[in-house]
This record gives sequence, structure tokens and C-alpha cells, in this order.
Amino acid sequence: MDCSLDVVQMNKRLAAEIILGVVLGLMLALCVALAHGLPTQVQPKEGVVIDLQADTVLHGNLVDEKILGDERAAFTNIRIVPWNKPLLYDFSVLLCGYQGEELQVQNPVEIEFEVQSHRMYEGIGCHRLVKVQHWTPPVTKGW
Repeated sequence: MDCSLDVVQMNKRLAAEIILGVVLGLMLALCVALAHGLPTQVQPKEGVVIDLQADTVLHGNLVDEKILGDERAAFTNIRIVPWNKPLLYDFSVLLCGYQGEELQVQNPVEIEFEVQSHRMYEGIGCHRLVKVQHWTPPVTKGW
């Protein structure tokens, strides 16, 4: 009879430990969910300067070029893999107008375009191309 009481007490203790573990786990999950749902601090707006007149310069390999739109409103979508980055990492930039002749440059290239978008194509802003030229990467010393 003593053995059966020990087994019953052990089963009750195990059940209590499991219930306590489940309750603690749910409390931890609730705390994590609440912490991720809290709003961040509001950033002050004074002192923030956005320079929309600046140009962006990308160095890398031009991997794709597509002409979008029609004769009245042509757009050029380019994909460029930045220099010294993995091939899976690329930028897609929508340029205003047909830029086929300007983009006939040997890789690697330096592409400069305005940050501010001037027109829209299906909800995506297009940028004015400033300059495209062949770019010689800097020489890095080996190990």
C-alpha cells in the first residue's frame, strides 16, 4: 500500500510541475507579446533635415534593364548588384524615360540619379538619371 501512495504522490507532483511550467510559459509568451506591441518613443520632428536635392550614386554591375510603359510615357527599370556584395543582393531603380542608350556601358558601372522622384508608374516613383559611366573599382591589397 505504501508503494501505491508514493506513486500517487509522484504523479500529483509531476502534474503540478507540468501545470506550473505551462503557466510560466504562457506568462512569458504574454510578456513577450506585450513588449513587442508597445509603441516606440515618438521622435522629435525639429532638427530633421531631408535633402531631396541630393543625388544617389551606386557602384556595381548592371544585371537587368526593362523598358516599361508605352511610347507616350516610357520608364526604364534597372537592377544593379552593388560592388563587393553577394549576387542575391541587388537594387531595383525605376528611371524616368527611355534610358536604353545611356545604359550601354561596360560593367562595373557608376550610376547617379536624383533621390526625389518626379513621376509615377503604377504607384512607384521614377528618378531622373544624372550620369552613367564605367567605374574602376578601387584596388584592394591582398592578405
